[in-house]
Amino acid sequence: MDNIYDLNRGTFNKEQKKGQVGSFRLFIAVFAFFCTFTAVFAQNNNVIPPKPVPAVYVHDYSGWLSGTEKSNLEYKLRRYWDSTSTQI
Repeated sequence: MDNIYDLNRGTFNKEQKKGQVGSFRLFIAVFAFFCTFTAVFAQNNNVIPPKPVPAVYVHDYSGWLSGTEKSNLEYKLRRYWDSTSTQI
């Protein structure tokens, strides 16, 4: 059906359909523009910390773990990876 029924007038209205298609195209264009610029400005290099050298299993960036807790957890995770080949 290429006509839209107008409930207020009780008739079919072709112009209303043209306006709806134009509005939808405008919405898609604005949405695509917004998504593109959001993705571009989200590429902030300071968010991801650099890879530690040597590679470690425990990354405590918030500082919640003590030195002994961190080394114990590191030891357990390294042993787990050696025995199962699975990293957590």
